[in-house]
Amino acid sequence: MSEFEYLLVLVSVLVGVALSDLATSLHRLLLDRHRVRWDWLSPCAALMATLAILRFWWKFYHLGQGEIWTHFGPFLLLLVQLLQLVLLACSALPDHANDIDLRRYYEEQSRYFWLLFSSYVVVAIAFNAVAGVNPPVGTLLPTLAINLISSLAFLGLALIRRRRLHEIGLPLLTIYFLCIFLPQELA
Repeated sequence: MSEFEYLLVLVSVLVGVALSDLATSLHRLLLDRHRVRWDWLSPCAALMATLAILRFWWKFYHLGQGEIWTHFGPFLLLLVQLLQLVLLACSALPDHANDIDLRRYYEEQSRYFWLLFSSYVVVAIAFNAVAGVNPPVGTLLPTLAINLISSLAFLGLALIRRRRLHEIGLPLLTIYFLCIFLPQELA
């Protein structure tokens, strides 16, 4: 078993925990749908968390060819990223749906959620630098710019509490992420 295959087990478990928490929280909301005061921002944030988790899983495949897994530094940054994704998934939707107001939940959790998302992007940039993950020739600056703009947008959502900004910014970020992620290939 290679170092990458050994690490793949840990990555799979933590990605599974994150997706499982999102699915369980959504399931509880749907079961108690008559007692839930619905609002679209929390489910949209959960979609963003799901996209981040799936993108991480998708991009992790490319790291199997590297020889970085014998070094503790890249592993530690990878572990931090995975834990951030789990926390992101856990904070996107409430764990208990009894008489929950999703609008209030989003208002209470949005700062934590978006700070996590912003820090996740920063750690991803650091991981790419330490692990020597290089985008295709000519795309380094655009890739770095996209990551930095994303991190700043998430930070803006964390620091600016105006609901209108979130109502405009969250759908735009979701569409933006879908446009970036959908054309990507595994191999």
